[in-house]
Amino acid sequence: MKIIKNQFWLILLLVFISCNKSKIQKEEILKNLDSNERIGAEFLFREMEDKYTSDCKNLRNFYEIIDSVSLTDISYYDEKNLIRKFFDENSSTYTKKIYDINQIDNEYFINNIKQAYKYYSKPWNSYLSDSLFFEYVLPYRIGDEYIEDWRPFFQKKYGYILDSLEKTGQTITVELFANEILKVLKQREIHTLNTNIYTKSLRPSTLDKIKVGQCTDFTNYVIYVMRSFGIPCAKDGITEWHCWNSILLKDTIRDCYIETTFEDEHLKNWLYYVGWKNLPKIYRETFSKNPNSLAENCGSENIPSYFKNANLVDVSKEYYNGFDIEIESKNSVPNKNFGYLKVWNNKFQFVDWAKIENNKCKFYNISDSVVYFPSYYVNSSSNVPFAYPFVITSEGRKDFVPRKDSTQQLVLYRKYFIKRAHNVFLIRMQNGYFLGANNEDFSDSTMIYEIKDLPNMKWNEVELKEPKKFKYIKYVSPIWSWLNVGEIEFYNSNNEKVTGKIIGCEDFSADDLKKENAFDGDVLTYVDAINPHYQWLGVEFTEPTEISKIRFIPRNDDNFVQEGQEYELVYADVDGWKSMGKQIAQADSLIYDNVPSNAIYLLKNLTKGHEERIFEYKKSKQIFW
Repeated sequence: MKIIKNQFWLILLLVFISCNKSKIQKEEILKNLDSNERIGAEFLFREMEDKYTSDCKNLRNFYEIIDSVSLTDISYYDEKNLIRKFFDENSSTYTKKIYDINQIDNEYFINNIKQAYKYYSKPWNSYLSDSLFFEYVLPYRIGDEYIEDWRPFFQKKYGYILDSLEKTGQTITVELFANEILKVLKQREIHTLNTNIYTKSLRPSTLDKIKVGQCTDFTNYVIYVMRSFGIPCAKDGITEWHCWNSILLKDTIRDCYIETTFEDEHLKNWLYYVGWKNLPKIYRETFSKNPNSLAENCGSENIPSYFKNANLVDVSKEYYNGFDIEIESKNSVPNKNFGYLKVWNNKFQFVDWAKIENNKCKFYNISDSVVYFPSYYVNSSSNVPFAYPFVITSEGRKDFVPRKDSTQQLVLYRKYFIKRAHNVFLIRMQNGYFLGANNEDFSDSTMIYEIKDLPNMKWNEVELKEPKKFKYIKYVSPIWSWLNVGEIEFYNSNNEKVTGKIIGCEDFSADDLKKENAFDGDVLTYVDAINPHYQWLGVEFTEPTEISKIRFIPRNDDNFVQEGQEYELVYADVDGWKSMGKQIAQADSLIYDNVPSNAIYLLKNLTKGHEERIFEYKKSKQIFW
């Protein structure tokens, strides 16, 4: 019996060894490569041991869905809803890691290297050192995506771009070649989701089909295409908020995104959109581990999830010349060896780290015009500030130390800044007008009110000097406005809201952007017509009705103070947020008295919404950071 038992365990051991045996046969691979290719192979051998594919049933189902809808004429809007619905219903699932050493065979490994070296030392990348080539051209994968033979696919699909350039006879530089590729990719129909709804990297063949995705999806797509032609391309980003591509030139980089060429200045436009004056710390993802990364040096200490990636390199100095800042801790947490800087945009995000030495942290190459919050990290839901928030300006470093002996009154109208790109929504109602009539065809129409000035991004109220009775009333939009309206309300002389049958044009850009949105009581829903000029909507009353007041709001962000909703004002102190109390708004503003001055503030809407932006208060105005 003992012999049988021993044989049983020996068989199990052999099966285990067999199942976990590497498919990669290094000596056999090296025999099939030339001297340059062998050096690249050795690099991949060293760095691939911890690389893997994330596999699960839900992800496979998702790929099947995308494959099927790609064969249809599905709109990007419907695809977006489909993706959101799928991941809402399949948010949690067991994920299996399939390590590359157990799934990649010799043939795939050799073919990847051969295809990568196909464009090695071409005129457009002859400046590359081996280390840059290894990191940003040679790798066979980017994240934890399914393994596919993507280089031949993209070479075939976009090879005509190179053929066209070669026919011109001009010298092909990396900047020229990359920009021509970007011009083609810019023509693809893509739409970015504004939230991260899945965390797995998508396989290359799926990225080639989707119309809707996250910024990391489209950034990965650019990497696949560029590297297929030997163009050194990386993914740079601001922690988990946003990422983009960088093309590594001889002495610098050029940033880009799939919707932009170099001339479009992607990062400048992105900063303009999010309302930041500068970028906080920027990191680049590499294929090899960075021995100086926090993940490689933290030991057993718990660290923010983003910094658990050992394949990160701080490349902030390639984007700006920053400042070195030393911060002394005013609070302590036992057994913490690292301190962090975090920034706020709807929530805190850790963007930099430093070793604690003599109760101080020194941070290098910090950008100006960004408010930083020094903190210790405890866990994903808990962190402890260790100094006051600060910002670096042209006048030097400013610490936001609340002055409790010098208080002020705050009158607050918004909890989030108006994005510059959203100002266009206000412009789209300027010069619009309201007509009243008693004939259905408006042949007897009367001008009730014209919006001559730029409206506010909140409720706009118009008291009519001469109230009149009308059976029909409509709003007519100006040129290039697409009838963008958030809400419209009509009131009689008793200040009672009056309603009727909704009338107006019928052609809209999507099913959920119709004229009914202007009367549904939800300020976030809006109307968007297909025809951009002089479209209209309104109401038909059962009988002529006196109109004495009009209330309207343009397409908007719903971040203004609204009557009846609950808010809370807080300010940042050295040990965290301090509340100035909760209020139910009685009008379109909130008044807080005896608030410490020289602080960073945050206004929270406790009723609804998630967008919140920190601000200062100077000269009776909110100054958002």
